[in-house]
Amino acid sequence: MLFQKLILAGVLFLLLTAQTPIQKKEKKEDQRFKANNSFTAPVVKVLQGDLISVELDGKTISIRLAEIDAPEIRQPFSRQSRNFVEELVLTKRVTVVVKTFDLFKRVVGEV
Repeated sequence: MLFQKLILAGVLFLLLTAQTPIQKKEKKEDQRFKANNSFTAPVVKVLQGDLISVELDGKTISIRLAEIDAPEIRQPFSRQSRNFVEELVLTKRVTVVVKTFDLFKRVVGEV
């Protein structure tokens, strides 16, 4: 009898606590990073021929250049590719049109 009461009390406890939703703090999604939205920011670094970093609201954000396939580091012409992009955009303000995100959660966009 005591065992049955303990089981019943445990089941009631689980049912009552399961009804209480856990409050999660939802991150505010930055509307600038939605597809087809755009933002303007200065380029602070060129990492590869198809990857730049911009500074936005005090944060550095990596931008993968959409529709560009540049050589990876240590592949032939990777340094030339990076240097070319540096000459074009380094320290300049660019407008980025967001297209999507890649596997590393970087913005893929047109500059």
